[in-house]
Amino acid sequence: MPQSRRRFGLRLASASFTTLFLAAIFVLMWVTAHYRAEFDWTTTGRNSLSAPSVALLRRLHRPVEIRAFVANDASARGHIRRLIGRYRRVKHNIHLTFINPNLHPGLTRRAGIQFNGELQIIYGKRRQTVSQITEQAVTNALASLGRRGMRQIVFLSGNGERNPGGSAAYDLSGLAQQLRSRGLLIRSASLTGAHPLSPHNALLVIANPKVDLLPGQVQQIQHFITEGGGLLWLQGHGRLHGLRSVADRLGVSFLPGKTVDPASQLLEGRADYIAILRYGPSPVVRGLQLISVLPEARGLRTRKVPGWHTTTLLDTDPGAWESTAHGPGVLRFQKGRDIPGPIVLGVTLERRKNGHRQRIAVIGDGNFVANGFLGAAGNLELSMNLFNWLTHEDAFINIPTRTSPDMRLTLSRKEQMWIALAFLVGLPLLFALTGFRVWWRRRS
Repeated sequence: MPQSRRRFGLRLASASFTTLFLAAIFVLMWVTAHYRAEFDWTTTGRNSLSAPSVALLRRLHRPVEIRAFVANDASARGHIRRLIGRYRRVKHNIHLTFINPNLHPGLTRRAGIQFNGELQIIYGKRRQTVSQITEQAVTNALASLGRRGMRQIVFLSGNGERNPGGSAAYDLSGLAQQLRSRGLLIRSASLTGAHPLSPHNALLVIANPKVDLLPGQVQQIQHFITEGGGLLWLQGHGRLHGLRSVADRLGVSFLPGKTVDPASQLLEGRADYIAILRYGPSPVVRGLQLISVLPEARGLRTRKVPGWHTTTLLDTDPGAWESTAHGPGVLRFQKGRDIPGPIVLGVTLERRKNGHRQRIAVIGDGNFVANGFLGAAGNLELSMNLFNWLTHEDAFINIPTRTSPDMRLTLSRKEQMWIALAFLVGLPLLFALTGFRVWWRRRS
């Protein structure tokens, strides 16, 4: 009797285990059919979208159509499928279509496609061509197509300002190219014509004028600000060339001398190349982790102006100061003559005007956006954040290019030498010793 009970118990336990095991498999199959979870364990997350790309997709409510003009190249089409697949996991109404340009030359010509492998992205009535098949390029194109706010950037010209079309290190063609890639329209204007600049759909940029502005130009700038226009004023060293009244109106004054920072000497090699390691409370730089470099920056002072909310954008460490001396090296603070830090280098101003938020930024440096320094450290990210904020597109931030360090092996000269010795000397010696040991054991 005990033996039969024991057998019955074993059979019951076996049947219970089998039932529970099959039930667990069924539940697991049901969960995998109804829910989806993905994990990207690569170093830089290169198999998934970055957080800014995901945030952008969630702002695009309408369907997105992507036409890939690619010949019958399995490798190229597979790369495009994998990239767009990351976007489709977040936004399901993205439709990808492959078009062979050799079989449809008319459609290819009408779409403005010039090279095999280009993408045409369509969002509503807008469309844009993408030549580089990367997350950065695709996301920037989507950000351009999804812009709803101000789209025109007007650079003041005719007074020796930095030229958005010039290729010199002092000019701003690199910045203009980056802004165009994000869907912004770039043009220059001298403000001497009969048609004033509209404050409702344009952002005015004043970048280091070298000669005095005409009274009519200053009057138009004042009128533009009065009516609620957005302004970015980049002012380096030297005179204000007729813009003092604009500075007084905004409650901004520029300090004499130049800003020096001994801590920046360790990073940049020059004490007047200010490295910004921490940022102010302005929403422009909220969450920005990269170091920015402001070469030969100039300090600011601000005073409270009724109606305006002024916020520090960029400032130095307390160890910096505004110096009246000259020379690029580390200078000694002169008590009574120099202004102790921290030195404010940039501010943002905001107020409610004509039913919308008017935004203005004043920075005591124009070099950080110039061709010679735009690619240094985090200057590009800072610049794009600044323009996105000024054009009321706070969510459209620059998408950094993510590299894949785990796909490339970088060895020092010493490491290469040790590896060479191991393979050229160590392994042959090990094989010889092993063979000698086997021979010796057999002989013995």
